[in-house]
Amino acid sequence: VTVLSRPPEGPWVVTIDDFLDASEVEALVTKGGHHFERSLAGDAVTQVRTSETSWCNVPYCEGDATVQRIKQRVSNVTGVPITNSEHIQVLRYEAGQFYKAHHDQNAHPRSPWGPRVFTFFMYLSDVEAGGGTRFTDLGITVTPKLGRGILWPSVFGSDLNKSDKRTNHEALPVEDGMKYASNVWLHMYDYRTPADAGCLLTHKNTH
Repeated sequence: VTVLSRPPEGPWVVTIDDFLDASEVEALVTKGGHHFERSLAGDAVTQVRTSETSWCNVPYCEGDATVQRIKQRVSNVTGVPITNSEHIQVLRYEAGQFYKAHHDQNAHPRSPWGPRVFTFFMYLSDVEAGGGTRFTDLGITVTPKLGRGILWPSVFGSDLNKSDKRTNHEALPVEDGMKYASNVWLHMYDYRTPADAGCLLTHKNTH
């Protein structure tokens, strides 16, 4: 475990090397990468984000024992129940692809599942050159390494309804090779029950 940032000077940013072993990486790439499509930024395809995304939201992936073990490990590290997590997102970046600076907290605080509290990010490959995760406001860049995890908060510990914009970050362009990675977004409350019930996962203030 390496602490790259910590309170009070900044938000927590922590890397965990060898969080995944080779067999677990293979499971996420093969099971989770079953259907790659152009990634969205918010709800749209834009030039802000040029990677490809596949979701671990089908029984072939979601029901896999290795995938379940990974999700439980993320829960153990963060202290957040598995039911509060979104489906695992698997990412693929080819040479030249990137995701410009953005913030992960995009859920309305008054939604049933609440804000995204943590991001747990995992590298599923080494990258020959480029492809790092850069925290733009902190001056921190994490180099891709197969099996490495990164944990950071999207909200302030003192106010979980307030986004901590200090964790703005970007995926730097891959210069050489192929980058595979994975996101697990963890909410304040139960996300999976409304998601599995087919609820529209948006919030609209009608007053």
